[in-house]
Amino acid sequence: MSGVARRAAAGVGRRRGSVGRHGGGLGLGLGEDGNTIAELLAASFLGLLVLSVVFAAVRAQGRAAAIQSGVADAHLTIRGVQEILLSDLRMAGYGMLSLPSGSGTAPIEATTSGGTTTLTLRGNFSNALAGLAVAAPAGSRQLTVTPVAGSGAFKPGSLVVIDSGLASELKTITGVAASGANVVLALDTALGRAYPIGPDVGQVETLTYAWTGGVLRRSGQVLADDMTAFQVRFIDQNGTVSTTPGAEPRSVQLTLGARQAAPSPEVAKAASSLSTEAHLRNAAMRYDAG
Repeated sequence: MSGVARRAAAGVGRRRGSVGRHGGGLGLGLGEDGNTIAELLAASFLGLLVLSVVFAAVRAQGRAAAIQSGVADAHLTIRGVQEILLSDLRMAGYGMLSLPSGSGTAPIEATTSGGTTTLTLRGNFSNALAGLAVAAPAGSRQLTVTPVAGSGAFKPGSLVVIDSGLASELKTITGVAASGANVVLALDTALGRAYPIGPDVGQVETLTYAWTGGVLRRSGQVLADDMTAFQVRFIDQNGTVSTTPGAEPRSVQLTLGARQAAPSPEVAKAASSLSTEAHLRNAAMRYDAG
């Protein structure tokens, strides 16, 4: 073999050796630096585990926030009902002090029948007060009165009390008409007694609370939905607790409950309840004028 041939053969050998060594190096690199299938599966599992823990924590926080919001809504409903009801209870009996206890118009009545709890309150809730401006003889079916400044308006359908201090009567107003600075009240029945100028004349309105099927209504208008409890108990002068007010109630115990009006898809309706006791300002302060 000539020198040229030997040199050519040696060059080819060197190139083949280089390729072999390079190919061997490439194979070693893949084996040393790459990830196996087992390693990839383990990493995926750990990632899913972390995501599951984070998702569970976020979901729990969301449920807790929804429950707290629902409880707050239910409690707000109860507080609103409580404020209105207590105000009416404290006013019950106002303007009825002289009415005989047997007149059939008790300031407070409470009944439960057919799944409906009804609380009836009577009193001068609008503070409609006046003085008798013209003497009213027995048998008259109207009263001419001068309203007290700042008082409420007399309304047909309401009751009216005329009280001379020695006698009192309760009638129903059938009509109201202005007469100069005075107001003429038409009565459903004739007066049984004669009254001089000056006796007090006051209006008596009737409010009703009716709780049935979770709905609480005040004089026919919906006051609150989703009411889970509406319990009224009365305490008399001897401290006896009863579901009926009796002749001389001193205070009232209220237990109110409500549920969240619109629950979230994953959380049941949150609920709240409240119990309180309030003194009755006017209901027990009555005397018989005759």
